[in-house]
Amino acid sequence: MRIIRYLRQHPNAITYDIVQATPLAQATISQHLKVLREAGLIIGTPDGPAMRYHVNEIAMRWFQQQQEKHTIMEEMFKIQGGKPLHGEIRAQRSKNAVLPMIAAALMPERGQTVLHDVPTIRDVELALELARATGAKVEHRREEHVVVIDASTVNNGRLDPELTQKMRGSVLFLGPLLSRLGYVELPGSGGCDIGTRKIDFHHRGFARLGAKVTYREDGTTILELEKPRL
Repeated sequence: MRIIRYLRQHPNAITYDIVQATPLAQATISQHLKVLREAGLIIGTPDGPAMRYHVNEIAMRWFQQQQEKHTIMEEMFKIQGGKPLHGEIRAQRSKNAVLPMIAAALMPERGQTVLHDVPTIRDVELALELARATGAKVEHRREEHVVVIDASTVNNGRLDPELTQKMRGSVLFLGPLLSRLGYVELPGSGGCDIGTRKIDFHHRGFARLGAKVTYREDGTTILELEKPRL
C-alpha cells in the first residue's frame, strides 16, 4: 500500500522516483510494481525507455469493496524441500547496503576502501558528496560501478546542511565521524517522501555509549566525545 499511496500523490512516477522515496531496494520495488500491474491495481504507460505508473482507481475501489466484504482469501504457499539447490545468482545493487559502507569508509586513518557494484542513484551521489565534504578523497568510477574512498584526510565533523537536508541517510555518518574525530554536527536530515521518521533514537544510542548530545534551536544536533573514540 505504500507504493499505492505514493502513486496517488505522484501520478505518472517512474520506478526511479519510487525507489528514491522508499527504503526498499530497486529490485524489490520492481517486483511489487509487477505484482500490482498483474493484479490490475496500477497501470503502466511506456515513456521512452521508462515506464510511468498511476493507480487504477476503478480496480482499487473494487479491491477495497472486496476487502470490506471479507471475500478475499489469504493466499498460502506450501514449500517442500529435499532438493539441493545449485547455480549462481548476481546480487542486485542495493542503496540500503552501500550507504552504510560509504559512511563506514570514513573510519580508517590510512589506506583505501574500494566498493564494488555501487548503484548510480541520487542518494549514493549525495553520500559521496558528504564524504568529500568531510575531507575524504573520493573517486567514483560510474561505468564500472566502483567507488574508492581514501579517508586519511578526513578533518571536518560538520556535515554539509545542503546535503543532509536532501538525504535521510546522512545519519549514518554520525557514528564513523564521532569515532574518528570525537565530534560531529548534523544540521538536520531530510529526503524522505513517505512521512516523518524520527532519528532521536540514534542520538539516545550514542548518549548511552558515552557521547554528549546537544540540540540547538535551529535543529542542529551536536555529538561530542571526551575520549577520542567510542
